Amino acid sequence: MAKKPKIAIVGRPNVGKSTLVNALIGKDLSITTPKVQTTRHRILGLINGKNYQLVLSDTPGIIDPAYEMQNSMMNFVKESLIDADVLIYMIAINEDQTKDEKLVDKIKKIKTPLLVLINKIDNSNQKDLESAVSHWSSIFPDAKIIPISALTGFFIDELLQLLIK
Repeated sequence: MAKKPKIAIVGRPNVGKSTLVNALIGKDLSITTPKVQTTRHRILGLINGKNYQLVLSDTPGIIDPAYEMQNSMMNFVKESLIDADVLIYMIAINEDQTKDEKLVDKIKKIKTPLLVLINKIDNSNQKDLESAVSHWSSIFPDAKIIPISALTGFFIDELLQLLIK
């Protein structure tokens, strides 16, 4: 079997990271809930195909830790960034884009191939979507910027094929 690329999925709480993992693997592996910080450790999911295997790393939402458990949760995120072959930075189209400056700066320094997924586009309109794509393209000019809806499955099959390649 070919190489097993590790794909780290990072982003703020409640942007849809766990929903994406579940959609990609086709099963409910990760808990999904509106409650913030439901994912408290790194969850690995495998996608097997005839000539491929992908290792997905669902991580806790990135926050400024206020206590020891949150420090531990952020360590899982750091580990994922270190061993990733592909990095998915996931944002929700309706979230405040100015909250992630530290994370954006950290991602810019990583040389791993980057996909920026703009999730929850089913809760948006064309003007806001175009604005978000333009915004993230200017921040990460070498990344693939991909609008998706992990909940409805919009562009999930195409994303899977892109990850396999």
